[in-house]
Amino acid sequence: MWMRTTVAFVVAPAIGALGASVIAATMWGFYFGFFFSTLVVAYFVAVVIGIPWFLVWPRLPTSIFGYALAGAAVAGAAAVLMVFILPLTLAFLSILVGALAGLTFGVIVMPTSNNRSRGP
Repeated sequence: MWMRTTVAFVVAPAIGALGASVIAATMWGFYFGFFFSTLVVAYFVAVVIGIPWFLVWPRLPTSIFGYALAGAAVAGAAAVLMVFILPLTLAFLSILVGALAGLTFGVIVMPTSNNRSRGP
């Protein structure tokens, strides 16, 4: 369980940042600096807020979409701070990054996530 959790905390923020970069590229064009800064913020939020939440929260989500909702809630903390500095579009994009990272985290961590090839 802990190995999958560690892999999820390493992979999920990168997938979220990549998703945000793809969405931002459709609006403004692709900039590598935007991807890198989003990646740094995603890992910072995952380490500062996500890991303590995961370790302290007594009841973890029971579905993949529960993890997506939790990821959006964790990213909401960063979005609140971003509203004061950056445009509102980027704050909403950060919540989407959190939801995508949470969804990725749920796919990796859930017990049935690695057993897709077997039947019920």
